[in-house]
Amino acid sequence: MKESVIDSATLPPSRTLKTASSMPTKFDIVHEGELYKLSPSTLKGWQRRYFLLTPDSLKYWKNKGDCFTGKPAKGTIQFDKVKVAIKLNGSKSFDLTLAGCKRVFRLKECSKGECGEWIKALNDRIEQSEGAL
Repeated sequence: MKESVIDSATLPPSRTLKTASSMPTKFDIVHEGELYKLSPSTLKGWQRRYFLLTPDSLKYWKNKGDCFTGKPAKGTIQFDKVKVAIKLNGSKSFDLTLAGCKRVFRLKECSKGECGEWIKALNDRIEQSEGAL
């Protein structure tokens, strides 16, 4: 995979690490942060993951360091390729359901008050990409 270095003049110091050329730049990031994701494996339970919302996708990594050092995302939802529905589960968690797929991404906030911010940002991106169910 071709590697590139993001110009440190355009990014904060935490984002000047070497990243894969397919990684989003500062200007591609709509929303970012940690959420808990319920593992599809019943034995693993809730896992803290770093999520990055770009104009056309939602990606997640095991942690922020993995994202900004060029490791491939553990998962990606491309809004222009799949229809997505958001279902609120109380005030701290929500589900992302993908059309034609049995998998439901169950997510919950790591920090108080993040759930509403994520839902608003996701709704905006999904509607703009016409990927809403």
